[in-house]
Amino acid sequence: MNIYGLKRTKSFPAVAGGESAVVKARVLLPVMLLLITVCPTALSAHDLVAVTASGRSFVLVEVEKDVVSLEISSRNRGVTLDDPIVDITGFAGLENLVDLRFHLVPQIASFDFLRDCVFLKKLVISFARVTSMEFLSSMPEIELVHLEFCDDWESGYGLSFLKDPLDLQTNQRLKYLAFRICDLVRVPRLIHVPETLECVDISYNGIEINAGDVTALETLRNVDRVFVNGNSATASILADYGNLVSENADSVLAEYLAE
Repeated sequence: MNIYGLKRTKSFPAVAGGESAVVKARVLLPVMLLLITVCPTALSAHDLVAVTASGRSFVLVEVEKDVVSLEISSRNRGVTLDDPIVDITGFAGLENLVDLRFHLVPQIASFDFLRDCVFLKKLVISFARVTSMEFLSSMPEIELVHLEFCDDWESGYGLSFLKDPLDLQTNQRLKYLAFRICDLVRVPRLIHVPETLECVDISYNGIEINAGDVTALETLRNVDRVFVNGNSATASILADYGNLVSENADSVLAEYLAE
């Protein structure tokens, strides 16, 4: 059986007068035409290959090269936490991919491979360990970034890389940014905030928003809405920053995902 799911043809014995080559050609030519006319999906299939910490590699998922949206979850392939995925190759070949979602993927130890998703517009990562968002510097088209139930699993800070300002200089089309239920201790501070940014969601982190967060809040002053459900804030903070709201953030997320 070959990669196209066809049985291998038997070799033909030599025929006097060099006819063996002719016989083979007569057999192979119809097979080649069959592959082109009957199996177009096989020819356009594209593999995303996962590499684990031990060096093991396997096809995580097979997609069409012109895929526009893609969801990856732990259902795609059995991977253990003892040998997590540290790289996924193949995204560079998906030039039409604009909507990518990861759900329930604690087996992925690094999302650095997202640097290859240069045309991405929407990124959702939920229930995962995220240790860096440097991949954002390779996403000039990104409009939505939503992290939920994410943690770095090590620092006790939630997303420890957010102790430093998050630079959005490359992401000047970003409309929506969320760190929901990510065990944050402080309001994240942003730099080079795009004028397009309309919503920031930091709901359900248990942050006690106070004077110590003023520097970060100033970076969000021009954002239309900052969702702070599940956090607490002093009366003076709420008075000074009228864009801090406790509304139905789920419906807002759904609207942006549907765009």
